[in-house]
Order: sequence, then C-alpha cells, then structure tokens
Amino acid sequence: MKNRFFVILRDNKMLININDQSNIVEYSFTDLETYPNIPFYINIFETENVRKKIKPIVYENLNTLSEKIFKPEVFVLVDDDTMGTEKRAIEEFILLSLAPKKVAIVPQCLLLAPKDIEKYIAVSKSCRLIILSYIKNRKVLAQKFIDNKEYSVEELKELIRNLHDECKLNKLNIYLNGTHLKKYAEIGKVIDIYELLNNTQNLLLNS
Repeated sequence: MKNRFFVILRDNKMLININDQSNIVEYSFTDLETYPNIPFYINIFETENVRKKIKPIVYENLNTLSEKIFKPEVFVLVDDDTMGTEKRAIEEFILLSLAPKKVAIVPQCLLLAPKDIEKYIAVSKSCRLIILSYIKNRKVLAQKFIDNKEYSVEELKELIRNLHDECKLNKLNIYLNGTHLKKYAEIGKVIDIYELLNNTQNLLLNS
C-alpha cells in the first residue's frame, strides 16, 4: 500500500489525514498575521521554524514501519479559487515541511461527489469568493467566480442555471462545500471535511 497524506488548509490550520486512518492531525498557525479577504496561507512562510514543528507532529501519528520509512505522496486539497502562484507556494511549503516523494494540488470541487457520480455542480466558498463549478468526469467544464456575499436561494439557483447549458437542461446533483453553506441545504447536499476526505480516499487510495 502506498503511503499517502491528504492535506487541507483551512481556518488557520493544516488538517492532515494519513492513508485511511479515521483521525485528522491538526496543526494551528497561531502566529500568522491575517488580513480580510486574503487566504491565511499567503503568509505561511512567515512563522518562524514552522516547518520543523509540523513533521514531528505528523510522524508521531504513523502506525506502521512502512509509513515511517517510505516518503509519502501528499495530496493538498485546495480552495477552488487558489491561484497559480499560491499553489506553487503551498507546494514548496509541503516539500520543505513534510519531505514527500511527490505533491499533488487538487481543487476541492473535484472531490465533493462519490466515485459513481459522473457529473454534478459544486458550490464552494472561500474567504474571497463563492465558486460555482460544473464537473463532468472529474474535470471542470465550466466555472464562475462570484462575489462573496449573501445570496437568496433563488438567486443562487439562477446563477447555477446560467453556469452551463447542461445545468439548464438536466437535474444535476449539487454539492455544497462546507458547513458554512448550510443555509442553501435545500438545493444540495452539504459536504463537511470528513466526507470530503472520505470521498478523496475512495477516489485516490484505490487509483
């Protein structure tokens, strides 16, 4: 079995799931400066010696000899509006802090649905934007970035209908990324962090 870590950066924390373990290892970036509408990981390199602190915390949760010996593959599940320069900075941070064999950056919108769902709509919310994505065969066919503000259910439905022609014609599953979108639960299923990680394991651990 391959040694794989799944990482989510959220709410000033690094959340790490190791292989198929049920627990999540947390590391809090307590010393980071934060700014409105700017992801906290922009300043991830500013915390002194943070890279040296993370690896021991993670590795003390490894159970088997193979987990301790073999370098992991790390999958970082990023917000859907993460930009190219931010992805490169995150990748560099993971390389320096966890010393993995490889790093893959994966948008969360691709991992919200169970393995057997071919096409669906993802609604995600970051500190900057709300992101609507039409996913087919685990690829983004259409994506819209809209202001991060309070929309009515009907307003959000209309924005989704205008996302792609197939969104107008077909009744598609809608997945809401995170409990902060519970107010829209009548139009789709809310996916919390545990279900996100479970879907990720089902999609990637067996690939």
